Amino acid sequence: ILTASDPEEYADFGQSVAISGDTMVIGASGATVGGKPAAGQVYVFTYSGGTWTQVKILNATDASVGAQFGQSVAISGDTAVIGAIWATVGGKHAVGQAYVFTYSGVTWTQTAILNASDAATYDNFGYSVGISEDGSTAVIGAYGATVQGKYAAGKAYIFTNSGGSWTQTAILNASDAATDAQFGQS
Repeated sequence: ILTASDPEEYADFGQSVAISGDTMVIGASGATVGGKPAAGQVYVFTYSGGTWTQVKILNATDASVGAQFGQSVAISGDTAVIGAIWATVGGKHAVGQAYVFTYSGVTWTQTAILNASDAATYDNFGYSVGISEDGSTAVIGAYGATVQGKYAAGKAYIFTNSGGSWTQTAILNASDAATDAQFGQS
């Protein structure tokens, strides 16, 4: 049974979980960080000798009230992607962001913040995240995105890593986009 080293009410520890080899990441999107309610955080556990041990707590470098960092998590090898669906970007509420963390063999470090090129209020970018086996491609869902005037039709964004730099390379839309379809929710 895994528990947070700093449990708190309404932290939502276990909101999201992902595993790669002997490393697990667990989101707690409601956790208070630096006095900021629901800023959210993610716990890293490793497995060794028959025991899972918490080794790190990940926080967004720009943690903010209600961002819900840890709503979604994905991990592959030494790379983790974490969604924060209520993050405010450029003054727009609930646009959402995704964060990339990498493990250097010593510690986990935030190496990128991913944003949609066409970010809009209530897109909820980061509601779902995924990462390829080799850690070079990430997909980020934004179920609240408007497509061709259809509210919450949803989108998914593809980002690729080249030499440590993450770049948005595609936006995916359903060919039959419809209002409230929420494409990209999972």
